[in-house]
Order: sequence, then structure tokens, then C-alpha cells
Amino acid sequence: MAGVNPRFPTGRHAKRQALLAAVDSVRDVIVAHIDETEEGRTLAPAVVEAFRDSGLFSLKLPEVLGGAEADPVVQMDVIEAVTLIDPGAAWSMFITGAVTGAVSANAPDELIDILFEDGRFPCMAGTLKPDGLARPVEGGFRVSGRWGWGSGIRHADYVSALVLCPELKTLV
Repeated sequence: MAGVNPRFPTGRHAKRQALLAAVDSVRDVIVAHIDETEEGRTLAPAVVEAFRDSGLFSLKLPEVLGGAEADPVVQMDVIEAVTLIDPGAAWSMFITGAVTGAVSANAPDELIDILFEDGRFPCMAGTLKPDGLARPVEGGFRVSGRWGWGSGIRHADYVSALVLCPELKTLV
């Protein structure tokens, strides 16, 4: 299974301090691009790269994949710190981390190998709410649905959309 090397300490206090230091390290980039982010209605490319490079997008990613795997209280501290700089940037950081963390934590090793093939954190967008249906067809599934939102889709490497599969009685 591919992945990236862990970049955050495993102890709770040390991890929290490292993540808050990462927020401090991207503060100037976020502030310098607030107007561009607001006007574009998506994170400015420089902010995306700052979040990616600092590891802040990996807030919820499992440690085994190089993520912070921060506990909920530490996550809230980090999200609050970014919110005090720019609430929109905080939302985008949170949702990218949430979708990427959820998909990665539940993906089979073969998918992880694809997602992390270049050793770089894969930004994902999408929704964690199943707003579509998947019907088995020869060779796979036919998916239909309408998803109301996909925060971060403009800077995502991948998009995730959960669907219900009544025939299998599961989410796909």
C-alpha cells in the first residue's frame, strides 16, 4: 500500500502544537490571497498549495497514510485558528480534509496506491451525503443522482460522491 511518510508527531499535545504552527506558517499566504479567494469563490491556488504543503489538508487523514489523524478537539482548535484568519479558507480546508480522510480511511489498498501514487496528498472534494443511486449493470454500476454541492471541487484531484445501492443494501 502506498502512502506518504508521517509528518506530524503522534502525541496529542505535540500534534496540536505542530498543527497550530502549520496554521501560523500559512497565515500570510491566506491573508495575501483573501480577495482572490473571495472573488473566485474558491481557494486561490497559492492557498491550496500552502494547505497541501503544510499538511493542514491532512488533518483527518489516517497516520498510516502520512496524515495528522487529529482527534476531534485538536481538529476544532486547528479549524478555529484558520477561521480567525479567513472563514472561507477554513471551510475549504475542513471539507477537503474530511472528504479525503473519509475516502482514504475506507479505501482498499489498490485505490490508496492510485490516490497516493506520486507521494503527494490527494485533494478530494465531494459530499458525504448519499444523493444518488447505483444500479448494478454488466461490468459495474450505472450511477444517477443530483448532488447539491461539492465544496473544494475546483481544486480537487478527485471527486467523491456517495450513492445508495438498494440491490446490495449498501453505500457505494
